[in-house]
Amino acid sequence: EPLRYGAEVAQYFTGTVAAAATVTAVFQAAMNGKGEWIDISMQECMAGHPHQIGRRLPYIYGGETDPRRPPRLTAAASREPYAVGTFRCKDGFVSFLPLGPRMWPNLTRMIERPDLLDVDHYRTSEGRTKFREEIEKYFQSWFDMHTRAEIFEAGQREGLPCAPIQTTADALENEQFRSRGYFVDLAHQEAGVLTYTGLPFLYSDVPRSEPTAAPTLGQHNSEVYRELLGLDEAAIFELHQAGVV
Repeated sequence: EPLRYGAEVAQYFTGTVAAAATVTAVFQAAMNGKGEWIDISMQECMAGHPHQIGRRLPYIYGGETDPRRPPRLTAAASREPYAVGTFRCKDGFVSFLPLGPRMWPNLTRMIERPDLLDVDHYRTSEGRTKFREEIEKYFQSWFDMHTRAEIFEAGQREGLPCAPIQTTADALENEQFRSRGYFVDLAHQEAGVLTYTGLPFLYSDVPRSEPTAAPTLGQHNSEVYRELLGLDEAAIFELHQAGVV
């Protein structure tokens, strides 16, 4: 039996994070009788998704960049399969996903080729699908002359689903992420300064906590012995002498 196309992972993952943030706010309200306004970012959720972290680690530790995948999406991803997928532009790559024939006029305006509306074999979805390689040459020539930001802004003006594709370096320096305090630089005793992700949500009255770097082996042993186990200096000394700790 055929299955319906499911929702994007970003929607599921953001919903999961939103649920966790909401539960935390409920506990906070139970303690102080005051609610919280939760500001959650889908982009931050995905930036911290385990799949994305796995892609960033080679860059953070070795400067390796994730290779580009084939640009073509399947025709099932859109009712208008031309101009769908990843395209090269002046300073990188952009992603496009037109949603149906109603966006054809918007696409022609974006690439400054309204004359394409008058081409007979482009008048129907079937024709545009048949001649999509021809159409994409027009798009590619326009993309080659514009930056990711210019294409994104032009697409926004025309109501088109498009986005600049960021490299790992771009994401780490993204103004939006930085302005919200999502990425933080922490100094580690052995590894040096590294960039970490934070929480993908903000509360109205609770400041974002200051994260700390991962501890070194045994760094907090003394605190554990004293505060959690209730041992005094003499007892800790005896354990050291016996080789227990």
